[in-house]
Amino acid sequence: ILTEILNLMTEASQEEKDKFIVAWNFLIDKTKTHIRSCGQPYYLHPARVVQILIAAKMDIECVISGLLHNILSLENVTEDEIKTTFGETIFKIVNDTSRITGLKINISTLQQADAIRKMLFAMIDDVRVILVKLADRLDRMRNLKNVNEKIQKAISSEVMDIWAPLADRLGMQTIKNELE
Repeated sequence: ILTEILNLMTEASQEEKDKFIVAWNFLIDKTKTHIRSCGQPYYLHPARVVQILIAAKMDIECVISGLLHNILSLENVTEDEIKTTFGETIFKIVNDTSRITGLKINISTLQQADAIRKMLFAMIDDVRVILVKLADRLDRMRNLKNVNEKIQKAISSEVMDIWAPLADRLGMQTIKNELE
């Protein structure tokens, strides 16, 4: 998978590819014993998120943040470790993405959905947080068959109310269309 991803990084410098390899090795080391509830290795979802971000022509900090977007949820990873290894910018994107992931979004009206979208922008300093989360949600939608029907409906509803309109607002029509 690493070779496949590196081959997609046609516009990246060797230095950027080297940074990505460090992040990949970090992810693999920290998740080697983790299996997702669907039975797949932990690293497959982040690898697919990275592929989405590369296809969208995101910079290396965004791509690495996409790879590490859920890493802070693991017990064997510390904030200081992320800051030291990858720098403050990537830490901030990963941390803010984790905060958004932790939000319980319950929407019953269009006004509530609009308020939540505005709140998301108010919570972050870097739009790449939203871009990572959009890639995360797109991959989740592509793989919804792996979860039960109740969760499928909840994720689909959240995507239609929050994430597809955000993709539209950011001019990411291809992602918006696929999310819908």
